[in-house]
Amino acid sequence: MSTPLPINNHQDNSFDSWFLHRGGDFDVLLSSRIVLYRNLADHLFPQAPKFKADPILLKEILDFLESLSWKGQHLRGFLLQNISSHEKGLLIERRLLSPRIKAEHHGALLTDPTEELLISLFHQDHFRFHCLAPGQSLLEQLIPLLKLAQEVEEHYPFSKSEKGDYLCARAEEAGLALRASLMAQFIMLQELEELDPHIFQLMKKGYSLRGFTDNRDEDSQSSLGGFYQIYSQARGAEDPQEVLNTMLMDLDPLIQRERDLRQELKQGRFPWVEDRINRSFGILKYCKLISSNEAQKRLSYIRLGVTLGWIDGLSLQEVSAMQILVQDRHICAGFNQAEPGPFALDEERARFIREVFERGLPYRR
Repeated sequence: MSTPLPINNHQDNSFDSWFLHRGGDFDVLLSSRIVLYRNLADHLFPQAPKFKADPILLKEILDFLESLSWKGQHLRGFLLQNISSHEKGLLIERRLLSPRIKAEHHGALLTDPTEELLISLFHQDHFRFHCLAPGQSLLEQLIPLLKLAQEVEEHYPFSKSEKGDYLCARAEEAGLALRASLMAQFIMLQELEELDPHIFQLMKKGYSLRGFTDNRDEDSQSSLGGFYQIYSQARGAEDPQEVLNTMLMDLDPLIQRERDLRQELKQGRFPWVEDRINRSFGILKYCKLISSNEAQKRLSYIRLGVTLGWIDGLSLQEVSAMQILVQDRHICAGFNQAEPGPFALDEERARFIREVFERGLPYRR
């Protein structure tokens, strides 16, 4: 069991992580996530009032999981109690996790070297298998993730209902076998105020949606840079592959409309959006101080400009990686102290962005 947190050092030239690569529909879709929820049979669930994690069982499961592999890479595990607040912050930013994990001190996490896979143990459920990958890669993630969960179930049987549904710790998630989500950039739909009717139609079909904010407010539907996380789920006997295929079909009209509006922008319409792209480029290239919020907003326009072929010298992967790396905990990693002053943080963030604009990321893929 590894300790301290074996998180990749993003200041190392050999650094590699899921967000440095690209997947399908990467011009509009930033990332895909699948989460499987599982609990041990004949054990109290982690959210039960009298639940107390058995350290011997936890170590046994950790040792077993570390003997497994994900896409040919071995997993590394560590206890939540051994992870500092700063390291948890890095995980929240890099894995787009809920900030609730900061307050957790029980259970454990496992990850692969690229941090595409994350398994949480004895946290909210006994097992949560998270897979996060760039672009549209839901179906590519599904089969290996189900296979991994099945391999674990052969050694540690999971709790099921009489109907055979997997049981979850929270009542509102009863029968939930899988949750899938896509992070999409609908920046043109947002700029032209066309997004709300589409959101309404998605919600009528049972999807949920959350805007992207740098503080991970789970109840927020506002969005920084036009980024939205769209969620679907499979319950009971529903075929997960069919659920994911339906989700992709339901989202396709939004993706195509976003692309159509971008082409209209490229042809000279919506000059105010082009102006925002140009202003964002100038601000990021020459700024001396910049907050995380403003950096995210400006980078979203840069991402749009790169997809249109208007900005040379930066790849779409680099812009997407910067949206992870300019967040506070990652910028703090450049300091010897965990909590530098606010001006020092904004100054270091601006320096990092200027350097990337000039030279590119050192681990350019």
